[in-house]
Amino acid sequence: MWVAPEVRDPVLMHAPTRKSVACFGAVSLSTGRFVWQVCPVFNAETFVF
Repeated sequence: MWVAPEVRDPVLMHAPTRKSVACFGAVSLSTGRFVWQVCPVFNAETFVF
């Protein structure tokens, strides 16, 4: 999880479960656009996609 440098000690509220979410994200260096995708699983195949 990325947190802006001016935010100190962020608190993330979540449900008390062991479920997880696979979320991939990146910033394009040429355009500055943030691109993200949520996948049902986190593995090598979804990472390469």
